[in-house]
Amino acid sequence: MIVKFFLFLIFTVIKAILSALPAFPTISAPVDFTYLTQGLRLVNQFVNLKVVGSLLITFLLVKFIFFLWSFINWLLHKIPGVS
Repeated sequence: MIVKFFLFLIFTVIKAILSALPAFPTISAPVDFTYLTQGLRLVNQFVNLKVVGSLLITFLLVKFIFFLWSFINWLLHKIPGVS
């Protein structure tokens, strides 16, 4: 009962803070991607976009693994008696 009351208070505060933020504007005009597709076709003539996409995914995966490794090391060093 007490936990439910505190959770209700926390959710009420969070909802009040979020309701104070402005709403996202709505786009009434249709979005046109022709310039984007034409630009990608132009770039694809010089660089294979499949290779660029796979390299980008590999780069982000390696960065995530390094971040995860540093977080695990930081967490282990926070435990008393572990060096």
